[in-house]
This record gives sequence, C-alpha cells and structure tokens, in this order.
Amino acid sequence: MRTAALAVHEAGVVIFNQAELEQLHQQGVDSQGRMVAKRVGIKDHLKTSTRLFARAFGTEFSLDYQDRRWASFNRAIDSRIRFVHPRTAASLEVHEQVVRDLGDSIGWFANQIVRLLTKIRDRIDTPSSAPGADALPSQRS
Repeated sequence: MRTAALAVHEAGVVIFNQAELEQLHQQGVDSQGRMVAKRVGIKDHLKTSTRLFARAFGTEFSLDYQDRRWASFNRAIDSRIRFVHPRTAASLEVHEQVVRDLGDSIGWFANQIVRLLTKIRDRIDTPSSAPGADALPSQRS
C-alpha cells in the first residue's frame, strides 16, 4: 500500500504533505535536521498506510477498532514480539488463546482490506469524482 500510494503521489494524481511522505517513506528528521530511517510499529504503519492509500485513490478510510477482533490483532502482535524476542523459555510457549487470536486477527485484517478496496472500487466506479479521473481507464462500455 505504501508503494502504491507513493507511486500515485509521484504521478501527480494526489499530493501528500511532507509529514505524510515521511510516514510513507518511514523516515523522520533527527535532532540535527537529517532524514533518518524511522522504526514504525505495525499498528501505526497499518493505520497510516491504509489511510494514505485510500486518499491516493480519492477516498477516506480508517481501521475498524470497534470490531472485537481488533483486540485479538493486538494480542497476536504481542505474541509475535514474545516469540521473536523471547526473554524466557516460557515466552516460546504457544497456548490455545494465541492460536485463536491469530485466526481472529486474520479475519479482522481481511475484513479491513475488503472494506478499504470496496471504498476505492466505489470511488473509481464514479470516475468523474476520483482524483486524476481523466487518467483512469473507463470501466463502462
């Protein structure tokens, strides 16, 4: 999504401000004014990339944090961190709840992507209102 949003920006279809470009490039300015790589957590990255990807295609989008599976997504991320950076042998134990959280997380994520792509499809289906509409191929015969 980051790459697509940046490509649309570079084509001049949508213009992102400097802060948004820094987010998309995962960069920031250090105390001496230099551009440096910035570590972005997956939740922040997902929030930013989906919002800016949608905007690149002329619509607005925000993740659904009210879905009960959002909590599972957060727990699954915590489990991933625990598995990748174990502090004790117990950190590597896989419990039934972890497996349930992973399943719910996949469902939540898939639902968010479907919602996002549906909003974009609906926007593109009305080309006269989409940014860069004159550059989009017509879907109608």
